[in-house]
Amino acid sequence: MRIFIGIKIHNNFQFASIKKALPYDGIKWVKEDNLHLTLLFIGQASDKQVLQIHETLKRVVPNFSGLDIGIHSLGQFHKRKKGGILWLGIQKKPSLKQLQKHIQEEIIAILPELSIQHSEYTPHITLARFKTNSSNIKSIENYKIDNIPLQHIPEVILYKSRSTPNGVQYVALEKYDLKNKS
Repeated sequence: MRIFIGIKIHNNFQFASIKKALPYDGIKWVKEDNLHLTLLFIGQASDKQVLQIHETLKRVVPNFSGLDIGIHSLGQFHKRKKGGILWLGIQKKPSLKQLQKHIQEEIIAILPELSIQHSEYTPHITLARFKTNSSNIKSIENYKIDNIPLQHIPEVILYKSRSTPNGVQYVALEKYDLKNKS
């Protein structure tokens, strides 16, 4: 099964207004139910590996406090040929970075083959994918991200990615509570 570790993002950040402000052809918007912040993409995993990952997350995640994340920018990742990803940038907080880094280190200890695919972590929420040349999407530089409240994150989720006739669906396999802030 295809899996990743992430954080559920609730639609309190003006997703509809962003879609309205950027009405481009060739953009495939992410379904609102699929909005998330990936902490670690794993990819294909056997049932045995999923169980190992579950046991690791059950042990590791409760050692970290719940955190608040804020959205600060709109940007693009470009693919080598053409097209790319439209994303919302997350404020880089030490608590988020520590959580992500620790999870990555612990999972790579049990799945060392993942180490070659992971480099510097760039926290972001994928909003859309586009196939056209990104020069058509220049107005994102002028789009202002205003008045988006912080979102409290109480848990980390192990997701399964499932293809359906209506597009990709992310299913929570397990949820791991972060400890309450003191």
